[in-house]
Amino acid sequence: MTLTCLKAQTKADIEFCKEAILEFRKSLDPEKVVDHVYQMITQEGFELVFIPNADNTKAGAFIGYRIMNLLRTGPVIYVDDLFTFSECRGKVELLHLTGGI
Repeated sequence: MTLTCLKAQTKADIEFCKEAILEFRKSLDPEKVVDHVYQMITQEGFELVFIPNADNTKAGAFIGYRIMNLLRTGPVIYVDDLFTFSECRGKVELLHLTGGI
């Protein structure tokens, strides 16, 4: 099975991930989540990387992270979110989602 990691850059990409995001973060407003995540990506340095499920109908897994440069430690990756649907578990590895960062 070939895993293809995709970086969300558009609202359509985020919409593709919406079901997974809402499954993981149940308190988010479904009507506002796409705009909220898009703002985080375009204005706050948030990165959203996802792997489509087997039938390419939604994200089967995603990671949300930020790359920060701190005085104390230098560059770090802060993982906000990491989620895989149960039917996709065992098929996705963190290394694939992060692209080996």
